[in-house]
Amino acid sequence: MTLRDVIRNLLYPPRCRLCGALCGWEEQVCPACREQLPQAGDFFREPEVFGCRELLWCARYEGVFRRGMEQLKFEGVRESLPLFGGMLAAAVRQSGLLPGLTAVTYVPMPPERERHRGYNQSRLLAEQLAKELGLPLREGVLARDGRATAHAAEGRTARIALAQESYRAGSRRLPPGEHILLIDDIITTGATIEKCAGLLKAQGAGTVTAAAVLRTPRPEEKKPAEKL
Repeated sequence: MTLRDVIRNLLYPPRCRLCGALCGWEEQVCPACREQLPQAGDFFREPEVFGCRELLWCARYEGVFRRGMEQLKFEGVRESLPLFGGMLAAAVRQSGLLPGLTAVTYVPMPPERERHRGYNQSRLLAEQLAKELGLPLREGVLARDGRATAHAAEGRTARIALAQESYRAGSRRLPPGEHILLIDDIITTGATIEKCAGLLKAQGAGTVTAAAVLRTPRPEEKKPAEKL
């Protein structure tokens, strides 16, 4: 650590990327949050769901993970991005699917909202994953119309209808037969992933695997998630 690093850390003490508490100079998260991070075997997979070969996810949408994601999505706090991206990369590697994957893409955001926020968190996660996993990033293969996405309080029926009418194929086409990794931040009803997976297959994708940082489990789901 250089003198500049020491001075910067004294002036701006490092804080946990999930809860915001003070933590060590070279640490991403505080001890309390570190205990909640997924370890080897703690990631989840759901086979043959939402039109995908597999759905991989890292943790439940609750507690410090929910707080960290809400800061990222709604407050412009990006410090959790490397942490969340690392969790996703670890889940993909542990799944054993990496050798068969050919590319990465992501769930798009309405253009107006992305301009207002300054970024699409799913795109940033996909960029990090593509780099870490050594896969190409497929840009522009999915598109989103301008209707708002802040519909967390709406029911399942409304979310499915919104996904059906909002997402469409993008201006770029996929190479035929790809096994593409589709990235999103949070899975709730699965309507968005299902629609996007269908669009990718309609473009020629042979297989779609979806991966998300967080998952909101639903009691009516018949296929429980299994740990990797």
